Amino acid sequence: MKLWRLVVALFLVLSYAHGKDYVLIIGGIAGEKSYYDRFWNTTSQFYQLLTKTYGFDPNQVTFLFEDSSLATVADKSTIPNVVSAFHTISISATPKDRFILLMSGHASKSGRKLKFNLPGRDLFAVEYANTILQIPTQSKILFFDFPFSGQMVPLLSHPGMTIITSSSANEGHARSGFGSIMIEQLKQNPAQSLADTFSMTEAKVAQWYREDGAVQAEHPQIFGQRVDQVHLGQPVQSNQQDEGIASPFSQFELVERAAIDDDDSYRSTTVLWREDIFDVNEDSSYTHTVRRTVQIVGDDGRKLGRILIPYTRGNDEIEIPYARTILPNGDIFNLDQSEIKKDLMPPGTIEAGMFVDARLMQFELPRMGNRCVIDYAYVSKNRGHLLAGEFWQQIHIQESVRIEQYKLAINLPRQKQLHYQLHQGLEGTPTLSILPEIKSSNYTTTYQFAIEDVPALVDESFMPTQKDLAYSIAASTIPSWQPLIEWYTTLIREQDLLSDEIAEKVKELTVGAFTRQDKIHRLYDFVTNQIDYVGIELGIWAIKPHAAPQIFQEGYGDCKDKSTLLHTMLSEIGVDSYPVLIAAGESKYVNRQVPSLAYFNHMILAVVENDGTFLYLDPTASGQPFNQLPISDQNRWAMILNPDLVEPTAHQQPLYQFAKTPVQHNNGQRTTTSIQILETKTVVVSQEIQFSGYFNTLSCRHAPDEDGLETKSFFIDLLELDESVKVDKLIFTRLNQFQSRLVIDWQSPDYLISLGHQLLLELPLLPLKYDKLLKDDQRVSPVSLPTTMTIDQSVKINVGKSLLIDQIPENLALQHQIGRVQLTSSSSRHRATIKSVLKLNQTLIPADQFDRLKSLLKTRQQGKRILLSDR
Repeated sequence: MKLWRLVVALFLVLSYAHGKDYVLIIGGIAGEKSYYDRFWNTTSQFYQLLTKTYGFDPNQVTFLFEDSSLATVADKSTIPNVVSAFHTISISATPKDRFILLMSGHASKSGRKLKFNLPGRDLFAVEYANTILQIPTQSKILFFDFPFSGQMVPLLSHPGMTIITSSSANEGHARSGFGSIMIEQLKQNPAQSLADTFSMTEAKVAQWYREDGAVQAEHPQIFGQRVDQVHLGQPVQSNQQDEGIASPFSQFELVERAAIDDDDSYRSTTVLWREDIFDVNEDSSYTHTVRRTVQIVGDDGRKLGRILIPYTRGNDEIEIPYARTILPNGDIFNLDQSEIKKDLMPPGTIEAGMFVDARLMQFELPRMGNRCVIDYAYVSKNRGHLLAGEFWQQIHIQESVRIEQYKLAINLPRQKQLHYQLHQGLEGTPTLSILPEIKSSNYTTTYQFAIEDVPALVDESFMPTQKDLAYSIAASTIPSWQPLIEWYTTLIREQDLLSDEIAEKVKELTVGAFTRQDKIHRLYDFVTNQIDYVGIELGIWAIKPHAAPQIFQEGYGDCKDKSTLLHTMLSEIGVDSYPVLIAAGESKYVNRQVPSLAYFNHMILAVVENDGTFLYLDPTASGQPFNQLPISDQNRWAMILNPDLVEPTAHQQPLYQFAKTPVQHNNGQRTTTSIQILETKTVVVSQEIQFSGYFNTLSCRHAPDEDGLETKSFFIDLLELDESVKVDKLIFTRLNQFQSRLVIDWQSPDYLISLGHQLLLELPLLPLKYDKLLKDDQRVSPVSLPTTMTIDQSVKINVGKSLLIDQIPENLALQHQIGRVQLTSSSSRHRATIKSVLKLNQTLIPADQFDRLKSLLKTRQQGKRILLSDR
């Protein structure tokens, strides 16, 4: 085995044996930011590869680029400097030496002659070839990364030449980033031959085109003798750090940070550094780089070391430049890349009937413990929005822990302007002032935001979703909503095609319906309940609906599809309707000042009523009453679209308009309770509870069948009945789409609580989960309720002759803008009647109004207790 290793090592040494290496790197003129970034990445990474991975002497590498102010660049890549560099190498090199050339940039044809584009005047391909042939080295390795680069092969087909081109002689495309792909392969496998490197690069280029869905328009070429024995160099051990994505802290600083244990500022988990960098190109493709350094304190902080990275399959590429854990004793543990899980489906997508390109990458930092520091970065390369040339993003800044330093940089093509706005929570009290530092260069304008000491979001019960509450920055290059909506409506226009089958179905469904409302109702019921919800949101279909005939024929679709089909059917009966974009679910936030589709995740329909108002319909809400939106759609900023608008008039709906969806106020619980206390002190209860609106929807969701065990178990838990309770009857009935009713009879011999010579009867009122708020003394965030509500309860009590009613609740009333509560009671020696009504008018109660909400809940609670005594 040792002899074999010696033979291999000797072969490698001999294969690399030559005199000096002379290297020339030329980056051409870019013209646009995306090309500038690509050419710089290719040429600078090649320089780093040679000097650090292969140990080349930097003095033997001449690096010319259009911006000579950059580090490692010797001079500007103009004709005089290019000619001078070739001349210097020609007079310095000997036949035993080796010449390496990389040219990365644009190329153009003047007639049949090829030119490599430089700042100022260009040189022709034949001029480069003649100059290269004058260099006396017998060995030459030439990389040509520009369009039509295959034309260089016949000009340089001489012994000792190894030529690699990014395309054939007739291909004028350079979309895949051939140079960067090749250099990445060399970085990953520096000891392999150029033939192997070329094969892997060639495969990666083909893969890029497959994933892009385009016909491959560039085919790399290789020429040379025994290229399977040609190597760029012999890899060397180097202590120098790769100048790619690096930690903001040195290794010494990280170890020092992990060792600190007596600083009051770090008694809890803290994000020491968080950075987001968006590098945006002219075609909307962008790279998002994230760097995070976190000090973990306690077991709860370890959740920040469990990383989930969202991405879109076929559109994003994810890289993990580094990920490591630093322990307080100085030990460092790097993430094992084989532990990274990829292609995970987002939770709930399959259960929701959705087939999407959205995916998750997951990993956990190794060996996490108390006071360790985790330090990681990831890079997401995104092919961009479908609206070419534009960029939008919603960046959430605040987290569940304090952030010591936060930085956001957005690099745009110079001609683009960033429109941005800081969101400061739902209550809108400005506590942060943030203005970006703006810098411009030849191709790029950079907006850099920096914030220190971002406070943690306090976790409180019934708080709004963190996305709505946290500090965030809405950013967009689109100057107004008009161009964005003009583009989006082209995707949904003409999808409402009417087929003969749809027309026949509309006729069938509306037979016997004499009113406009009845016809709308029947069509809504059909689309909602007979067309299955299946979201196949792959590629363009994530934002574009399928054509109505396809949806009707296949019998399924997502929210866009079902809205499109319902719109088509309504049009057949002469009813105007419009698609509506909405932020449904937990998050409600829509920034109407900064144009972006990122706010919206759902589509419903707005039907124009005879009086000009809108009737909102959600055809995905199966089982939802007609003309009543589900809670997740209510009280939201929505955008109503008119895709068919040609020439705006006073009588037409505009191209787009913002409107708030309505809040339904028929959300209630009405309970009638009869309590009989026997001589044995057994409590016998008969209750009838009617649920309406939101509470009806919840009850029906948790009670799938009226008489099943699951239904009975749900209501017994809801009423908080323990094991001492015997349930004699439990009947749940769906009265209609709006209401349901529960009838329950139960008894318990141990329900009364002894208090000395008295007995306490706690009325079995239906629990209200918001009563938990009574335990809180103060509030930082608003209280978020799902809807407005009315809780109406009436209790009649009869006690046996051996018992007396000593005390009942006082009559109380309280009313303010949040709501009202009224408590009335009356009694005799053996009978009592207690009535209470709680009405909440607001769904978002500011923190400074929290005491008012508590006062309503507390007053209602005061009507729960009755004192009895033995006669």
